[in-house]
Amino acid sequence: MSSGVNRPNIIVAIAACILGFVIGTSFRNLGDTNTAKSTLQSNIEAVAVEDRAAMLASFHTKSPFVDDAAALYDQLMPLLDVHAKLLSFEPMGASGDLLVARYTQLTMAEGTDAKNVFVNNEIDGIAIFCHEQGAPRLWMTVPIVVREAVVVEPAK
Repeated sequence: MSSGVNRPNIIVAIAACILGFVIGTSFRNLGDTNTAKSTLQSNIEAVAVEDRAAMLASFHTKSPFVDDAAALYDQLMPLLDVHAKLLSFEPMGASGDLLVARYTQLTMAEGTDAKNVFVNNEIDGIAIFCHEQGAPRLWMTVPIVVREAVVVEPAK
C-alpha cells in the first residue's frame, strides 16, 4: 500500500473530530450507535448496487450535502463499476441529535473496464449523523485519507 493522501477538506474533518471529543455521549441514549453504522453500511451498499434512491435515502433530508452526494453519484456511477464495503466503524463522540464516527471503507473495481480506470482504495473518513424521525441519517461524510489498496484476487 502506498502512503495516504490528505484531502483538501481536512479542516472540516478536524472540526468534526474536535466536536466529537468535546460534546459527550448523549446520542447513545437516543439510539444504538449500531443503527448509525447500519445507515452508513446501507449507503455504501446502495452505491455498490447503483441504487441512487437508496443512497440518497440514507441522508438527512435537511443536509446541505445531499445535493453534492447526488451530483457526485450522477457523475461517477455511469463511468465506474465498483464495489465497496465498510471495514470499520468507531463512534468518536455524540451530543443530542449528533454523532461523529470514524470509518474505513474499501472500494474495489469490478469488471475489466473499471479496473483500467479505477484504483482500488481504502478510505479513512469521518461520518456525521443527525437524527431524523427517530433514526440516525447521514449529515455528511468527510474522507480524511485515501490510500491505494492491494487486493489479492482469489486463486482459480
